[in-house]
Amino acid sequence: MSIDFFPDDTNETLKQVQRALFSMLVVHLVAPVRRRYLDAMHFVGSETELGERLWRMVSFDPRALEGAYAKIAAYYRFTCDRGGQMPFPFDGLGYEEHLKRGWRQFFEREAAELAQCDGIAIAIVTALSYDEAPKGREAEEALDSQLDVRYRYFSPLRRPEQEDALPRDADGESPRVPLDS
Repeated sequence: MSIDFFPDDTNETLKQVQRALFSMLVVHLVAPVRRRYLDAMHFVGSETELGERLWRMVSFDPRALEGAYAKIAAYYRFTCDRGGQMPFPFDGLGYEEHLKRGWRQFFEREAAELAQCDGIAIAIVTALSYDEAPKGREAEEALDSQLDVRYRYFSPLRRPEQEDALPRDADGESPRVPLDS
């Protein structure tokens, strides 16, 4: 089952491409904000509990960013989807490869811009560092709210449901993503 975020959100091929690239792309939301926080902490010569958690982090559970990823993906579909049409002139790529390239390029640019937004950056590293704890959940909600502000002209009708979430392992857990991928 697929969730439609807005009227005419019906490009199932693009949705499948976005879900398939989640594990590869989500690190682009994490690595730059983690590095930015650690560099700032080092620059001012201060240590924080969050900084210590980030310093020790070698992998992360991407579930904390599923909602943010889904919102960015829906925004991309809302603003960039051509409704199944290929751009002209044709570049020799098949439709799915064209979608992968476009989504990947957009996401990498968007993640770099998001990394420069202080509130979003703090929300990302806090959500990952505190995982399932209340502080982590609050950070996920803060990230969701800040993305709502960023995408002010885009109002999803519904949020993704857990059963539509990205792939899980045999135990129903989301596989951890190494920071160096």
